[in-house]
Amino acid sequence: MRRSVANNLNDISKDHPQVVIDTLRRWQAEDSPEMRALIAHALRTLIKAGNPDALALLGYGAAGRVIVGKLQVEPEVIAIGESLTLTFEVQSTADVPQDLMIDYILHLAGAKGKPRSKVFKLAKRTLAPGERTAIRKVHSFKPVTTRNYYPGPHAIEVQINGAVCGRVEFTLI
Repeated sequence: MRRSVANNLNDISKDHPQVVIDTLRRWQAEDSPEMRALIAHALRTLIKAGNPDALALLGYGAAGRVIVGKLQVEPEVIAIGESLTLTFEVQSTADVPQDLMIDYILHLAGAKGKPRSKVFKLAKRTLAPGERTAIRKVHSFKPVTTRNYYPGPHAIEVQINGAVCGRVEFTLI
């Protein structure tokens, strides 16, 4: 039942995000593991979109105070069916520990040249002041039933607490 409520709230958030955020803010007073799970599941679309109010409901600052470095993909040219490895480092510049929600946005070439994008969850980390963490992700470009890949220029952006913090480009052949 709770999962169904969360799914319905997620659907409503696509057209009326503030109504859902206000409702969940009131419900958050019932602090239980089940309610926290419901809220997180209901906010998934808004979180991927980087909505600062939704991120705040889950305890993430509007923008992480971080430096993203050593951002790279290997290889820079890949064929459909192969995999790409994304690596980068995140260093905290905050004076206090901070919770970070780290995602990546895959910008894809479309069938008729129209670009499209998809946000993927990557990691949740708490970094102490000055702390640094390394992130590595392998992304497969094998054909799947839910997504078609087309040759052309593509890009990956790192998104931390809803803010884009770096971009790297690659080519799919």
